[in-house]
Amino acid sequence: MAGILTHVPKELLDLPRPAALFEPGSFHLIGPALHSKGPPSGHSLAVFLVAGIAVYFVRSGFLRLVLLAGAALVALSRVAVGAHWPLDVVLGSGLGLVGAWLSIRIAEWLPWGRNPWVYLATLAFFVGAAGVLLLSFDPGYPLGRELSVFVAASTLIVVFRHHLVDPAPAAADLPRGRNVPPA
Repeated sequence: MAGILTHVPKELLDLPRPAALFEPGSFHLIGPALHSKGPPSGHSLAVFLVAGIAVYFVRSGFLRLVLLAGAALVALSRVAVGAHWPLDVVLGSGLGLVGAWLSIRIAEWLPWGRNPWVYLATLAFFVGAAGVLLLSFDPGYPLGRELSVFVAASTLIVVFRHHLVDPAPAAADLPRGRNVPPA
């Protein structure tokens, strides 16, 4: 979902990024000087897609606010590092929320999404991805490795707590879709 929403507009629009229009040293740039395929910001889209899905499952208004504020900070960081224009970030964030909404609707509609084997395969994928982040991923940005370790460790802690230590309350707190039979 995120790949389609990110790469199709990038290919169709192919608009310049800040590094293509400003002289080197005339603006704050962290990381490589990217020149083309600006909107939408893929980082903004991805973080708002994940935050949007997480907000759907979280009941606490405060935690929802924290998730969306965190996503906004990640999105704004793309402007701060000189990789995108503000409008690229707004477009990416909006498409991420649309992607989250579509993903939730599709998951509610498709009955195979509630299959235990699909659930276990998805869980294994995220644990594997967290392991790769924890052991080897370095994006090459300042504090990028530390952020990768934080995200991976947080993922593993959540998986451990909600699926191994105390799985019943985690399952009971999930919202019910229209096709989900009552427990």
